Order: sequence, then C-alpha cells, then structure tokens
Amino acid sequence: MLERYEVGLAIEPVGLNPGAVATAWNDRIRRAHVPRRAVAAGMRMHIGDATLAILAPNGDPRVDVPSLVLRLERGSFSMLFMGDATEQAQADLLLSPNSLATRVYVPPHHGAASAYAVPLVDAIRPSAAVISVGAQNRYGHPTAETLAALGRVPTYRTDRDGTVELDQSGNAQLVVRIHANGLPPPRGGFLPHAPPAG
Repeated sequence: MLERYEVGLAIEPVGLNPGAVATAWNDRIRRAHVPRRAVAAGMRMHIGDATLAILAPNGDPRVDVPSLVLRLERGSFSMLFMGDATEQAQADLLLSPNSLATRVYVPPHHGAASAYAVPLVDAIRPSAAVISVGAQNRYGHPTAETLAALGRVPTYRTDRDGTVELDQSGNAQLVVRIHANGLPPPRGGFLPHAPPAG
C-alpha cells in the first residue's frame, strides 16, 4: 500500500502486541512519515465528509494482531470492512445484529470459511459484496461456504474482476465498475483481465 498509494493516515488497533508483524508495521509507517492513530471499538473518526465507525476489536488478549472492523458511512452509503476478524469477534458483533446493516459488505479474511457466514449476511443485508482476494491463492479463498452465504448478493472478486470501483450517484443508486488495474501481478500471480488499452 505504501509503495503504490499516497497514504494520509494509518489507523491501527489500540494495544497492538509486540511481534514481527507489529515491528514491520511500525518500521514501514515511520519510514513513510505517515501520521498514525490508534483506535478502539466504539470510536468514530471523521475523514472528509465520511465517518468511520470502529466496531472491533474489543481487546481480546489471545490475539497478537487484533483486526479492525470498520464501517464507513457517507450520506446514504455505507460499507462494512471485516478485516481478519476472528470468529469470536464475529460472534460479538452479532450480539447487536441491527447495527450491522450495510450497503456494501467486505467479508472477513478474504472470504475464508466461518461458522458465522450466513448469520452475518442475514444481519448485514448488503446490496453488494466485495472480496479482496489474490488470484490462485493457496488458501482456496473465497471458500464455497462464504460464496454460498452470499448466494443472493451480487459479489465482486478481485481475483476475477480486477479493481472494483464503487460509485454512488446523486440519486443514491450504487454503480459498480470493474477493470484490471494494470499493476504488476503480485507474487507470480496473474491479472484476470488484460490492462485497459491506451
């Protein structure tokens, strides 16, 4: 991300435990001179005309690298990013299912299997789902269980669709555009479509 994009702010969970991942994160953010902010469940941040609600983590001491669960709100548009939320975090979120309704849903852990896949989709009631996943990844993501849970939801996958661009026009209609992004393939993978001409 830091090599490909201009990053204005890095957010991280409060209580990031020491370890290889945290050390690498700290080093990269410091070298890039990116401002950072530690956040916890229940906090809200304003970024331009959007609001970012932090839904998780709740400080599970068994998790070395707690994953943020974020809900982006901008006017009538909303998008739920589940990150790498553990099954315990997913279960905790489902204790308040009415708070999860969201226009666009990004399932946890690149579409990995979860005992809560169906209850999450039922609670979120998304108009669309986006799964960020590497082409031909060795984990088999997204799993059949996750795709079955999303069976009635239009689902876009970066391994098949390339870049997924969401646009909500003035009349609140959600427009989804997909296109290969022309970036070099990561780790020997392949782009699912040829880069656009010109």
